Amino acid sequence: MADRSGQWKIPSSRLRLSGMGREGVATRKRVASPVLHSGRSLDALLTKRELGELLELDYALASLRDPLGFPALLARVAQVIPATSILAVASQFDSGRQEARLATSVVHDYPEEWLREYFCHGYGRIDPILQRYAQSFQMVAWSPLLQSAQSRQSRAFVREARDFGMTFGLTSGLHDPTGSQATLFSVSGRELEGAVRHRAVLAHLVPHLSNALIRVSGIPANPARVDALSLRELEVLRWMREGKSNWEVSRILSVSEATVKFHVKNILGKLHASNRSHAVALAMEHGAC
Repeated sequence: MADRSGQWKIPSSRLRLSGMGREGVATRKRVASPVLHSGRSLDALLTKRELGELLELDYALASLRDPLGFPALLARVAQVIPATSILAVASQFDSGRQEARLATSVVHDYPEEWLREYFCHGYGRIDPILQRYAQSFQMVAWSPLLQSAQSRQSRAFVREARDFGMTFGLTSGLHDPTGSQATLFSVSGRELEGAVRHRAVLAHLVPHLSNALIRVSGIPANPARVDALSLRELEVLRWMREGKSNWEVSRILSVSEATVKFHVKNILGKLHASNRSHAVALAMEHGAC
């Protein structure tokens, strides 16, 4: 089921999720991210050496063009955070069928038998982790949801997941503002859920992973209009890459915070970015910062 490149051949080419359609993306209510509200930046959570390794990984993902290279980069992600296994999935919205169509998937040490059981039995319909993620598009910790499963089907799913050691981990991803494409990353590991450091690193990496996976999957990417950015927007973008908040950028550039917010909004629109991190990842991919 998995070839040498790490590509996983999933039996079903379509994945139906409640609220994952194009209209669902536009109206989804945002849920506060625990990473964003932790009050800790990556500078405070990582050593200089770790920050350097993370930046090297960012650039490796931005320069990736060969699909065969993606599994090796997932292995590097598993070294940066204590991940036992990683599943990466890219999907494209099928407007005719009003559903997300699976484009590609890549695995790093994910239990093949568990994947086979999951997709052959259609567990996506009852997986509480996947359903919660589809509702919020925010990072989801596995164990609280699995422990609170109520229905008989859900409890049976949890027992099987436990048999494969898939009870602790994080799921995150990214969708573009138009709702035409999306990615999902499920990362297993007992240590992942409790540490702000691991959540923050994964949150940082997801936009870079998403861009790389979309690029090598063959999904037509929405054009990022980097050449349309003004000099001031490029300046703001480069400070965003440094992790500066709108207020910090306003102090550096001697402008109002409202002005910075205006520039950030324009940057996201021109790059077709879902958030600030996604904008930075897209700009790095195109050599703009």
